[in-house]
Amino acid sequence: MYFKDIIGQEEIKKQLIKNVGSNRISHAYLFAESEGRGALGMAFAYAQFINCLDQTRLKDSCGRCSSCLKFQKIAHPDLHIFFPTATSSKEKKNISSKTYINQFREIILESHYLSLSQWYDKIGVEKKHAIINADDCNEIINKASIKPYENKFKIFIVWMVEKLYPKAAPKILKIVEEPPENTIFIFITHNPDKLPETILSRLQLIRFPPLSNLEIKNALINKYNCNEETASNISFMASGNFTEALHKYYLTQPDDIFYFFRDWLRSCYSLSTKEIFSHVEKISLLGREKQKAFLNYGLKIINECLLINYNANKPQKLFEEEADFLLKFSKFTNHKNIISVTNRFNESIIHIERNANSKIVFADLSFKLHKLLKYGSK
Repeated sequence: MYFKDIIGQEEIKKQLIKNVGSNRISHAYLFAESEGRGALGMAFAYAQFINCLDQTRLKDSCGRCSSCLKFQKIAHPDLHIFFPTATSSKEKKNISSKTYINQFREIILESHYLSLSQWYDKIGVEKKHAIINADDCNEIINKASIKPYENKFKIFIVWMVEKLYPKAAPKILKIVEEPPENTIFIFITHNPDKLPETILSRLQLIRFPPLSNLEIKNALINKYNCNEETASNISFMASGNFTEALHKYYLTQPDDIFYFFRDWLRSCYSLSTKEIFSHVEKISLLGREKQKAFLNYGLKIINECLLINYNANKPQKLFEEEADFLLKFSKFTNHKNIISVTNRFNESIIHIERNANSKIVFADLSFKLHKLLKYGSK
């Protein structure tokens, strides 16, 4: 993978390239981002660049040497990858990153703009609580103690490190604090605040800003042959998230989450108890990542309604059906209830993250929304 494959983030690319040129490569990085900003792809591009055998390179790896060719296939013996896993219907025990490495390699080669929900779907664990477990930590320690096979550096990429099992975290603390020579760790997180302070304090933090609308628009046009009008609409809706932009690009009709959210919200407003509990039952069958995605979608809708109310603009949506819903729903969001509605969604996300009973969480949210949307009170 090349730096040129990563959309935007030019300052970070310059910083990482400079690190290699000046021989000031940190032994442990933390790439912190919100979804879709390119941290995972950047980790692979940096790993490939560090071990590229062409010393004349200036801005990117050569792509021709034996090291680069193996990195491009994500199959280099000095590249070690770890990520959240859980048992599935096919795999019942002894689960670790090694169990699913072929699936991870496959999905990354398709697109390095990967969401946690997409990964869970890939391995069939969307309803489970996936973690980076003690077996993975033991594997990290064991592999770190071995000398590099082919290149100067061994590189460990740990994706979604906040999923590290708490009791397993101390296992890798010492190896991160005092790593063997020529060993580099690149941790990737969407929630740096969830990392143990003992680990966080030992990492060089690099924060990935959201992509600009123009960066997303140009990438859709140049890399995916998207027409300019559609690319403009998608870039506005993606909110700096290229994973979301790609999802919308491949849609041929409104996403299922739109219909689900619309119908649930209508039942909340009308206080149709039978329909509310029917929707709550369906939501409770989803995995927690999808439940959080549903709530985050609601937050985006609320924000878009606020923009409509203050700017009096027609909403930018790919499908007329979505735009029509936004215009109608925006009439029920205003300065009296917008903060309370937003707070209720955020509280629900926190409860889901803490493994609260999802039926209770969504039932409670449904009845609170009825009061807020219909009467505008807290």
